[in-house]
Amino acid sequence: APAPADDLLGQEREQIDTGRSALLHGDAQAAIAALALHATRFPSGRLSEERESLWIQALVMNGDRVAAQARAERFHRQFPQSLLGPTVDAVVAAP
Repeated sequence: APAPADDLLGQEREQIDTGRSALLHGDAQAAIAALALHATRFPSGRLSEERESLWIQALVMNGDRVAAQARAERFHRQFPQSLLGPTVDAVVAAP
């Protein structure tokens, strides 16, 4: 049987993948809903950094640049050494 931590990570991954899939299909609202559910279920989850990066992308796709910028600033404070930082910056800076 998988270890409980591995099982939780699998559940986290499924929720993140749901959000990513919605984003890839151009459905920002569904992506935000999936990522919000992840935040509720796994507020300090191991994939929270990825969740926040995807959420910023979804906000930009949804046309909410003000919220995306605010969330990007929080992202950089929370994850100052993140490998996803350049992606976040590029998404927020895109026209």
